[in-house]
Amino acid sequence: MIKKEEDKLLKILIAPLNWGLGHATRCIPLIRYLLERGDIEVCVASEGAALRLLQREFPQVRTLEIGSETIIYPKSGTLSWHIARQIPAILRNIRHEHHFLQQLLQRETFHGIISDNRYGMYSPHIPSVIITHQIFLKTAYTFTTPVIWRVLRRWLLRFEACWVPDSGDIQNNLSGDLAHSNTLHHWLPQAKYIGALSRFEPPPANTANQPLKYRLLVLLSGPEPQRTCLEDLLLQQLPSIDGKIMIARGLPQNSDIIPPSFEQLPQHISICNYLDTPALQSAIAASEYVLSRSGYTTVMDLAVFQKKALFIPTPGQTEQEYLAQMLHQRRQAVTAPQHRFDIAAMLHEAAALRPLQLPNTPHSFQEILKAWVEKKIEHFPK
Repeated sequence: MIKKEEDKLLKILIAPLNWGLGHATRCIPLIRYLLERGDIEVCVASEGAALRLLQREFPQVRTLEIGSETIIYPKSGTLSWHIARQIPAILRNIRHEHHFLQQLLQRETFHGIISDNRYGMYSPHIPSVIITHQIFLKTAYTFTTPVIWRVLRRWLLRFEACWVPDSGDIQNNLSGDLAHSNTLHHWLPQAKYIGALSRFEPPPANTANQPLKYRLLVLLSGPEPQRTCLEDLLLQQLPSIDGKIMIARGLPQNSDIIPPSFEQLPQHISICNYLDTPALQSAIAASEYVLSRSGYTTVMDLAVFQKKALFIPTPGQTEQEYLAQMLHQRRQAVTAPQHRFDIAAMLHEAAALRPLQLPNTPHSFQEILKAWVEKKIEHFPK
C-alpha cells in the first residue's frame, strides 16, 4: 500500500483554552511557524470563540471540538467566590479534555502536543508541553494560595516542559510575580522562558513618526456577560471623547451583525465585531492609546507596538487586577475598576505614561520551538 503524503508529516496537536481569546491568539505565532516549515501537519483542538477565531485565521488547518463546559461569569457579585463554586466544573473539564485526548490518540498518531493552559491535554506517551504564565496564581483569598500553587504544580509536572511566554529576567519582565521567583526552577524544573508570544510583528522603524488615525482604540474581549457589561458602560462615555475612536468588539462569531443601538453613535466612532490579525495590526499601529482588559496576551501585544495602555480589569479576575496594578506602578499603564472609571481622566493621565515595551530575552520562542520540533524529527520513523 502506498503511504499518503500527509502520513510523512510530523503531526502536532495545539490545544488552547477557551477562556477569552488570549490563549488562542498567542498560539497564532506557534501555528504560523509550524505551517511555514512545510514538514509538519498541525491540528487545533478547542471549542467556542477560541476555536472559531483560529478557524478564521487558519482555514486550511484541521480543527477538533473538545466540548468543555462553559465557565460562567456573574454580572455582579464576587467573581472569586463565583469561580470557587465552579471548581467542580473546572475539574470536570480537565478530566474531560484528558479523556478526549486519550480517545483521539487511540484513533490516530500525534508526535507532539502543545497545550495552552489546558491541564488535561497531556500524554505520558507523547511529548507534551504546556504554555502558561500563571505558575504562581493570584487568588482573592490569601489562605488558599499555597494549596492552589501545589495543585497547579502537580498538574504542570505532568508535562515534559512548561513554556513561560516572558523574559526570565526577574526585574525586567511583563508577568511579574505570576511567573517569576528565585526558587522557580526548584519548584518547577522543566519551566523555560520563551520570550513574549504575540501574533503581531513589530512595526517597521520608519513608520514610528507617521500620523496616527485614531486617538483611542477600544479592544473588547473576555467571557460574557462581563464583555457586554463593559461595552455598555463604555458607550455611555465614548461619544463625549474628542478624537477618532475605533471599537473592536471581539466577537469572531458575529462577523457582520451590528446591533441597531450602535447606529446612534456619533460619526467619530467606528465599530466592528472582529478584526483579523492584519486588520488589528493596522488598527493598533494607527492608534495613540489602547483601552482594553488587562489580560496577559493583550499586555504582550501592546508591548510589541510600544503603546500606552488604559486597562479596565475584568471585575474580580485577580490575574488581570494584579497585572494592571503592577504596570500602573511602573508608569506603563493607567488602570481603573469597571464600576468606577472615567475615560477622559484616564486619557489625561495616560499622556505622561512610558509606553509598554518587550523585555529582552536570550531565547526567542522560534528557537525553542525549532529545537523541540527537530528533536521530534530525529525520532520520527522514516
